[in-house]
Amino acid sequence: SLSSFSAPELGSAVILECIKTSGIKPDDVQEVVMGNVLTAVIGQAP
Repeated sequence: SLSSFSAPELGSAVILECIKTSGIKPDDVQEVVMGNVLTAVIGQAP
């Protein structure tokens, strides 16, 4: 199950695998933009 991982941990794993499978060099990546969508009523507001 992936529920024990945080969004940044999952994102990191995806980025590392994309670099590995695409054959690009990590030094060629200058910037990565990621987003996270929160659904309503999940307690994000205090």
